[in-house]
Amino acid sequence: MDSFKTIFNKLIVETSNLSSVLVHIMRPLVKENSFLPYDYFSSFELNRLHFTNFGKTKDMNAQRGKLLLGGIIIIRALIYLIIMRPWDAFGQPKSKFKEEKLLNLGSIMYHTTINIFKGSLLVTPNNQSFLSVDLKVHPKKRPLQAMDGLKPENGFKADDPEKDGGIIEGFYPRNQLSSFFVDNKTTGAELKMLIEGWLNALYEKVHG
Repeated sequence: MDSFKTIFNKLIVETSNLSSVLVHIMRPLVKENSFLPYDYFSSFELNRLHFTNFGKTKDMNAQRGKLLLGGIIIIRALIYLIIMRPWDAFGQPKSKFKEEKLLNLGSIMYHTTINIFKGSLLVTPNNQSFLSVDLKVHPKKRPLQAMDGLKPENGFKADDPEKDGGIIEGFYPRNQLSSFFVDNKTTGAELKMLIEGWLNALYEKVHG
């Protein structure tokens, strides 16, 4: 748990130091009437949003804003680019890292983050069905892969895409992480609180 605390305490500090340029770029995501880019967000994210007759976002409450910000910063940047690829992020030899441990850490953080939004935002069926094709926000065609070319250890079974569209494929399924989510419920609850705390801090910084 100490490693998780170190990561998110650092994130909270860095959130307060976000440059005005980055805040300006991200702010439209949490505001009403914004056009979202094609082929970037997953079905998991898009299915939990509401859209106007012109294909802009609407009803952008705090939780939907956190969904988009968390998907970009926690899932795509922290988990995908840093935790799963530290050799690129820190310019160190790949041989210094154990890929199985990275996959375990990334899987835990990914499922914890995803489940926060599964529990707080319902899927809106056919939420873009009334839009013409040119106005629909199309989801990313090819989900990101947790780790490229990993030779899995015995018993590994890559996670299948979420039924409504995963952001990253190839993590351990949640039911294979029972030693963490079942046997360490207190630690799992603390990790969830850390992620929620960081999401709150980021949203307040960007939305304000």
